[in-house]
Amino acid sequence: MAEEFGTDTSLVRARRKDALQVPPRLNLGSLRRGLLFSLAISLAALGFLFTRRGLHLPPSADPRFIFLAFAAMFLAWLAEACRLQMMSSLLGGRLSFSAALRIVLASTFAAAVTPLSSGQGPLQIYLLHRRGQLSWGSATALFSVRTAFTSLLFSGTVPLLILYLGSGPWLPPVFLPPLLLASSAIAGFTVLFLALAGKPQLLRSLLLRTARTRHLPRPWRRRLLRRLAQEAQAFQLALPCLLRAPLGLLGQILALTALYWALYFLAAPFLWHALGVRLPWGQALAFQAVFNFALSHLPLPGGSGIAELGLSSAFSRWAGADLAALFALLWRLVSYYFGLAAGGVALLWEMALEGKK
Repeated sequence: MAEEFGTDTSLVRARRKDALQVPPRLNLGSLRRGLLFSLAISLAALGFLFTRRGLHLPPSADPRFIFLAFAAMFLAWLAEACRLQMMSSLLGGRLSFSAALRIVLASTFAAAVTPLSSGQGPLQIYLLHRRGQLSWGSATALFSVRTAFTSLLFSGTVPLLILYLGSGPWLPPVFLPPLLLASSAIAGFTVLFLALAGKPQLLRSLLLRTARTRHLPRPWRRRLLRRLAQEAQAFQLALPCLLRAPLGLLGQILALTALYWALYFLAAPFLWHALGVRLPWGQALAFQAVFNFALSHLPLPGGSGIAELGLSSAFSRWAGADLAALFALLWRLVSYYFGLAAGGVALLWEMALEGKK
């Protein structure tokens, strides 16, 4: 296994071909299959909910808040496009805002139809290279740093939010210990990995020691370690640019990261108001953050099936079973199907641009 990482003490310069200079593999067939699978599971779950509970629209419903929920989601995409454009310029790219928005939407589509959002990275890296005039290595580094900002945001907050929710009805007591343990482990691993990414010799030593463990099958170890090594290379490539960047620019990137998720989580409160339901905002928003964190680590495209049933179950505690299915439908329309539609259009647009070249 040691030969996979070369004999050089640096993970940035490999002895042979640098893995970051290899274009990522794009498989449009897998995206199509993932789309059909996720839609089938999601629609089946929604059908199950409506069959059991029916569709009941309360007299106090206000459709204007449904429009505001869609608007909040669209504004979140604009904030993410601004962040992507800033980070591209930080690495020497020339990415227009319209191209950044298309990349955000297309990668949203890819994330929604692949397990663990595994299709998001290759597609975004490919489009950043083609539209942002970034090298493969710089595009990979940008995606790595973008993911790092989001991971740091959630790693520091999710375990605390789980403890906060432990005092309310959102999380059954039996789920609290495993959720807290899993989120703390993921958060600790994320922080440790990012801290060691700037120390290639120590990181390489730890990766090689991990390669010798027998707790995972050998093919899994190879794929996992290769992925970790490439992520470390990408982060190290971007690290000098981050250290040279003005603190104000880094602050803006962090602020846009927080703004994206704030707008994303605002969609659900707007839908509560649309249905005439009043919920405790603090616990409800905390539950959304924990729920989305859990969905992102499930091996189902877009968390299909689990998202609908889980949201319906949690929402029924406050609004009753009659509105639970309707809320699950509206929330998935805003947070999932809206992204599928907009992202699908953006992906087709990009494919048309590729066809003209």
